[in-house]
Amino acid sequence: MKYYKMAKNLMARFLSKNQDLKRFLTEKNDLIFFSENTYFEIIKRPNSFKKVYFKESHLPFETQELLKKRIFYSLESYLHDPIPQNVLCELFLYLMNNSEVHIEYVGRNQDKKYFSTDIKKVEGHHFLFDILQGKRNYLWKIHLSEKNFKKIKLKESFPSLKEWFKDKDSKVILSLGAGGLRAHAIPTIFKILDFLEIRDHIDEIWGCSGGALIGGYYAYGIPPLLIESIGYDFYNERHEDFIIKGSLFKSIKTFFEQPDKKNLNEYIGLVEMQKTLQKAFNQAKDKYNNDTALKLKDIPFFALVSNPLKEKVALTEEKYISSKCSSILKSAEPFESICASSSIPIIMKPIIKNYPEGKYFFFDGAFNEEIPLKLPFQKFNLEQEEHQKKKLKIFYVNLNSRIGESSLISEFFNKSNLSSIYNKMLHLDDYLDEKIENSISQLQNNPSVDIIGVDLVLNKNAFLNTNEIPYIIKKGRDHFLKEFYAIEEKLKGLS
Repeated sequence: MKYYKMAKNLMARFLSKNQDLKRFLTEKNDLIFFSENTYFEIIKRPNSFKKVYFKESHLPFETQELLKKRIFYSLESYLHDPIPQNVLCELFLYLMNNSEVHIEYVGRNQDKKYFSTDIKKVEGHHFLFDILQGKRNYLWKIHLSEKNFKKIKLKESFPSLKEWFKDKDSKVILSLGAGGLRAHAIPTIFKILDFLEIRDHIDEIWGCSGGALIGGYYAYGIPPLLIESIGYDFYNERHEDFIIKGSLFKSIKTFFEQPDKKNLNEYIGLVEMQKTLQKAFNQAKDKYNNDTALKLKDIPFFALVSNPLKEKVALTEEKYISSKCSSILKSAEPFESICASSSIPIIMKPIIKNYPEGKYFFFDGAFNEEIPLKLPFQKFNLEQEEHQKKKLKIFYVNLNSRIGESSLISEFFNKSNLSSIYNKMLHLDDYLDEKIENSISQLQNNPSVDIIGVDLVLNKNAFLNTNEIPYIIKKGRDHFLKEFYAIEEKLKGLS
């Protein structure tokens, strides 16, 4: 009762200073109801409340359910951040006073200049909306009738792609390529696969470097939305021991400025990745551990690694290593696998493992093969008698980290009159592209292999700059859905 009186007095004082707002309000049983324009009227006033929340608990359950049915979610919006409950509740106010209106969630952080902050009852009108004084921008679209709104059901989309994954006669592998922090675009792919209910049909996940990092989280049950939040944690510097800041050049400079007291023979690299990634993983797991609805079944995970003067191998848990594959697979704990594949020389510490045959120094798998393709195929052949699958299906993700995508590197070399060196560096891009194309082509020509995939295009390198993580996530949302549509059309043409 005390807090009720305080709130009522606060509102009364506010309205006394804003008499013209009363025409937007109605009172009933001690409750104040807002009309459609109240939000925008209040936000203009310098003496307004900093935040105004509408309590969903004030509404009967039946009313809540009816209002929720008038809010639709587009296919694209599913890939964006979910709507917070307090934002949803404020939208209820508008819907309660406009019974003929339906609204569609389009996504978050769209370009403001194309959308208004006014809610206009016009078919197809777009508007930005958040809680009062909120700093986020959620984009919505007006529909004057449910009949005018074509509901797109994602679960009914991509029939050919779903059929491709759900082939019982094939072993299905998700192969995630290298690309440093560009891998933070990958959770969009996981969201699409999960919503299409494809995850349970993936037999193995293979990852390399950044692809191993993000793929490892997903394989061990972290939902895509929480994997994205890990990326934002790195961006917001919530993990203090993840000290890579700015460009690769700055990171290397920091390496050479390490205090003398550190023995560089023992401390090779700036970051002890295992500790950092384990911490990030544990924090994400704690968020959903008590929510059984979020729990995902583990998928066998294999991380491609490089090791000097030794054969090409991948790391995985002991239980996933058959006797026929002991020469190409080595046992390691989950985060040893992830960190070993992600350990960029000089920047990150390698993972050192002792086996009966000797000591191994494991580091970035990209030095072996950017996208794990050859080793999964070799494993499939070695184990064919055991799994008795007729075909190997590989869905690959090429993060396409190339020097040519970085305008900063281009400007640096051109301004320094080193354009000839830059042009030679671009040959490395051509070499890497050709190497991947040859591997894919060889597998495509094999009758026992079916391979499809997507390529990321960012228009900037964004390889090791944590400041680029939000950009990477947003571009992944925009880009990969288009790639999935293209694959669907291609598969339809083949059927």
